[in-house]
Amino acid sequence: MQEAINDVAEFSYDEDLLAGVENPRINEIKRQIQFLQNKISIAPSIKGMIGGGAAAYFLLRPQTFATKMLYLALGGYAGYYFFKDKHLSDEETASIKNNIHQLAIELDSLQRGQEMTGGGLISSDTLLKNDYDVFPFSGKYLELIGEPTLPFSAIIFGLPKSGKSIFSIQFADYLATNFGRVLYIASEEGFSPTLQKKVKDFVKDTRNLDFAPFKSYEEIIANNLSQYRFIFIDSLNFAKITVEQLEQLKSEYPAICFIAILQSTKGGNFRGSQEYAHNCDVIITIENGIATQKGRFQAQSSCYVFDEAEGEVSTPAPAPAEFEYEAAY
Repeated sequence: MQEAINDVAEFSYDEDLLAGVENPRINEIKRQIQFLQNKISIAPSIKGMIGGGAAAYFLLRPQTFATKMLYLALGGYAGYYFFKDKHLSDEETASIKNNIHQLAIELDSLQRGQEMTGGGLISSDTLLKNDYDVFPFSGKYLELIGEPTLPFSAIIFGLPKSGKSIFSIQFADYLATNFGRVLYIASEEGFSPTLQKKVKDFVKDTRNLDFAPFKSYEEIIANNLSQYRFIFIDSLNFAKITVEQLEQLKSEYPAICFIAILQSTKGGNFRGSQEYAHNCDVIITIENGIATQKGRFQAQSSCYVFDEAEGEVSTPAPAPAEFEYEAAY
C-alpha cells in the first residue's frame, strides 16, 4: 500500500492565476485541498494539542492571565497525550491523496476556463503556448490512441468473442499500473469464473485495479467514486445506462476518465444512440482480435489484442460498414 501512496502524483495550482477571479467553486476547491493537506501534514498529536488547549481556554473561561495560561497548557497536554499514538493508516492516507488529486485536476480545468474570460477569446500565440496536461502513453497504447488529455472518455465495442472484454481488461491494467486507480464495473459478467480467468491471464498488477458487479445506473451512483481516476463500464447496454446518464456521471466526476464498453449489432455497429460516439474522445472497434481506433489524439490506427501479437502495430483495419457517424473532431 505504501507504493500506492507514493504513486499518487503531486499537484500544484497557480495562486497568481486566481487573483481577482470570482468563482465560488474555485474557492471551495482550494479550501477542500487545504483541509485535506492539513489532515496529512499535521500530526494528530499536534492537532490534539491545539484543540485541547483552545477548548480549555474558551470553555472553562478562566479569569486571571496565569489561570488562562495554566488551563491552556493543561488542555494542550491532554490533547497531545490523547492523540499521540493515533496516526492515519496507509489506506486512509492513500484515499486522502487520491481525493486531493481529483480536486486538483478539477481546479486546473477551472483555471484554464478562467484564462478565456472576457469574451472567450485567446490569440493563436497564446493557444500555441498553452501547456496541456496529457497521459504519456507508451508502447501499443501510444501507437493506438496517442497521448490523451486529462480527462478523456472512450467507447469500446465489437461482436461477441471478438476480444473487446480482453482488450478492456488489458487497457484497465495498463492504466492502473501507470496512471492511478481504476474501477472496472463488470455489469455483464459479475464476479464470475470467466472474469476471474481474464484477471489471472491479463492483469499484471492488481494494486490499483478494483472490480464491481454494479448492474444499473442506480447502483453506480449510490457509491462514492471520487477515489478513482478511470472507470470502465462493461457494458452500458446491459446496465441500461442512457446517454444522458453517462453524461451525468461525467458531470458529477469531471476529473475521472470514463471508458464505456458497448454491445454490437450483427452488422458490427454498436447498439444504442450515435450520441455515445459524438460525446467521447476515442472510439475503439474490436474485430477478429484487432483493435482499431478513431479519435482526437491520434490518426486512425490499429493493434493486436491478444498476447502472442501484443505490441505489434498493424495496418489500420477499416471500420465496420455500418459504423457511420459525423466526425466531431
